Amino acid sequence: MSDLRLVGLESYVNDCDVFFETGTYKGGGLDYAMSFNFNKLYSVEIEDQKIPYLTDKYKSNSKVKIFHGTSLDAFKSFLPEIKSNTLFWLDAHYPDLVYSKYAPEDSPDYERTVRLPLESELLYLKEYRKGFKDVIIFDDLLCFLNGGESLPDWLKPRVKFQADFYKKIFEDTHDYVQLDIAEVIGILIPK
Repeated sequence: MSDLRLVGLESYVNDCDVFFETGTYKGGGLDYAMSFNFNKLYSVEIEDQKIPYLTDKYKSNSKVKIFHGTSLDAFKSFLPEIKSNTLFWLDAHYPDLVYSKYAPEDSPDYERTVRLPLESELLYLKEYRKGFKDVIIFDDLLCFLNGGESLPDWLKPRVKFQADFYKKIFEDTHDYVQLDIAEVIGILIPK
């Protein structure tokens, strides 16, 4: 988990009316995004124990929507209503997460949709956000570099990623920038 302030959002928010974050944690990314002029801010948190705190923290801000669940479930719920360019902060990549509430840990989709959903998130955005000039920022890239070689040893046999999938999915519509800070941050910027 990286601090979104390291990215310097002021360079990327110009044409985006909406902020959409996966992985709220304590709300640091959302708090930082609120300092910009977004019309709506969405944030997704999977961990049950964080939801009461987050709901209370943002209850007085009508621009903020907190979703409890997986990032893909949140995309399915909210993306149809978002009709403007969006800045996505994809920060729901948690290799140590054991969260069988959303999928049995031994299911084939668990690693890619719950524990390390970046590839699934990007594929979903590619399919359902056609025609928009979205900026997509994601962290924890160390988990995915070189096909996932930096993952914990116990997880490596369970998941394999195509090298550079995060670049290839959007190569026709976005330029890729990599910031070698924190856990390594990737940014997809519309061409």
